[in-house]
Amino acid sequence: MSEKTERVQVAWARLEQWLAEHAPLSHRSLLPPAHEEEIVAADAELRRQLGFGLPLELAALWRLCGGVDHQVIEEDEQGEVGSGAFLPGGIILSPSQALGPRLPGVGQKDGWDGLAAVP
Repeated sequence: MSEKTERVQVAWARLEQWLAEHAPLSHRSLLPPAHEEEIVAADAELRRQLGFGLPLELAALWRLCGGVDHQVIEEDEQGEVGSGAFLPGGIILSPSQALGPRLPGVGQKDGWDGLAAVP
């Protein structure tokens, strides 16, 4: 295991522990890890279209959490008003959600006109 992967795991464990204690609704909104096949496919698609793969840290995160189940909720006793609000931008996208709108599939029109974009 790389040092970067280990740092992601330690940080994620701390975040999950904090959420479980202080923001239980957000904690419950965390999805299980992404399937390894989905991570490998996203990495392969980036390599095919852009010449580089996923950052190790992003792949490590997806192996811990496959995304956030977004729910509109009323403010609770902890002051939570939306699942995922603890994240920058309020989201963790799954591999397919992250790459889908940004990279065209084989034989599909490139809506970004070749712009090299990653999630």
